[in-house]
Amino acid sequence: MLRKFALISCVVCLLFSFSSIKSDLAFGAEKPFIFGLLLVGPYNDRGYSQAHFEGGEYVQKKVPGTKMIYIDKVNPADRAAQNKNCKCSPQRRKER
Repeated sequence: MLRKFALISCVVCLLFSFSSIKSDLAFGAEKPFIFGLLLVGPYNDRGYSQAHFEGGEYVQKKVPGTKMIYIDKVNPADRAAQNKNCKCSPQRRKER
């Protein structure tokens, strides 16, 4: 239930922000409108990150002339491979 609410609220906010862009595209704007997402966890975490990612995909599909870019796993704890290759002390690794 909470996930659906988060997804719906994200989509509604994005659609309101794109309402002015849609009119610009009708007048022949050549460049696509690129929007980005910074996701704390992986894009498929079955939580808020996935809800935001799916909302961005929905907007990209429904609003012509838009393109979504995203970076997931912004939280260093979610980047397991990066932490394994870290050559710093364990205390410093926790601070990163």
